[in-house]
Amino acid sequence: MKHKIISFTFVGLLLGVMICNIILPDQEISKSERRKLTQFPTVTLSSIMDGSWQEKWERYTNDQFIARDWFRMFESIIRTNVLHQLDDQGVFMYDDQIYKMDHKIDQKSLDHFVSCIQTIQNQYLTKENQAYYAIIPDKNYYQEDAVHLKLDYEQVFDYLQSQLQLQEIVLTDCLSSEDYYATDLHWRQEKLDKVVERLSDTLQLNLNRSYQQKTYDHFFGAYASQFPQAKKPDQLIYLTNDILDEAVVSNIEQPNVTTVYDEAKLTGVDSYDVFLSGPTALTVIENPNAENDRELILFRDSFGSSLAPLLVEGYQKITLVDIRYVSSSLLDQWITFDDQDILFLYSVPIVNQSFTLRK
Repeated sequence: MKHKIISFTFVGLLLGVMICNIILPDQEISKSERRKLTQFPTVTLSSIMDGSWQEKWERYTNDQFIARDWFRMFESIIRTNVLHQLDDQGVFMYDDQIYKMDHKIDQKSLDHFVSCIQTIQNQYLTKENQAYYAIIPDKNYYQEDAVHLKLDYEQVFDYLQSQLQLQEIVLTDCLSSEDYYATDLHWRQEKLDKVVERLSDTLQLNLNRSYQQKTYDHFFGAYASQFPQAKKPDQLIYLTNDILDEAVVSNIEQPNVTTVYDEAKLTGVDSYDVFLSGPTALTVIENPNAENDRELILFRDSFGSSLAPLLVEGYQKITLVDIRYVSSSLLDQWITFDDQDILFLYSVPIVNQSFTLRK
């Protein structure tokens, strides 16, 4: 009798799961995994005959399986708490912050990064340009866990300093681990006071820095998608004022005029895309209330999206260039280099994996 009860219970659970999978509506995106989920594949005779429909069906059932997030979390707990692995597929949690293990310096990548910067210098920059570079340490730089390995950051900084013929703006002492999102690699915009102060002092900007805060309470960053044990979302705060509200933003990929903060992105796959609508090859911010005619060309990665708005008050125009998405050899089609300020602002993960940058 006991065996029959167990068997009926097991069968009941299977039927319940199957029914739930059938009647519950399909989800379009997974916020925890930061990606679009596979939808029901279109049935055609050719797709059935060549086997492609079956492959799509398998991906669909995996993506739409009920309690998928719970099973991912359970698997992660087994790895770290039962098998006692130091990390879960390259990420780990320490003091409620999620970190990604990255301890090997890729010298070829450093060389490529230097070469990309030097190519831009040689091709475009003039004597009238005031050019600088700043390297953003990832949050591993500040974590004090002695168990997990991390990069020799000083070796990276020293090498770049020896190779780049530019004035360096040091940012390492302007940040701490708390200035980054717990579930993401990026820095928090509302925590950048010291960074902005360092930049404004060097670039000689007159910034009032008076803002109102807007808040989104359900931000799960890139590391949360890789570490399913993350249960608590980050609070994403973005700063605005009258100057930013009236700024005009455009980019070559989205020809329609946009705004500094694209609030529709908050509920999309990556809420961080609220800053300047996410990564694009070329983005221009124009400040109609500028008290000068100064311009800044900011060569950047995704960290620059949240920093640039905090510099808008000091310039009439800021042009953000992301050479991950456009070859630097094509820039003269859109930009005339004359007397602009130039800032190369890149994070350590990009420097150490720089082959995404195009010459």
